[in-house]
Amino acid sequence: MGPGFAYDEIVPAIERIVRAYLALRQEPAETFLAAVRRVGLEPFKAALYEDEGARDAA
Repeated sequence: MGPGFAYDEIVPAIERIVRAYLALRQEPAETFLAAVRRVGLEPFKAALYEDEGARDAA
């Protein structure tokens, strides 16, 4: 998807992806794969790398 993460950033990164999935799914029965196929990777990339702009600007 993009750049890697340090070991201490893995759990927060996964949590961001899961939160994005829960916000984007149409119903509780929609799987992660179905949501990705429906909306594409961009919303998940945006959630995963949401802090990148802030770090680059610093």
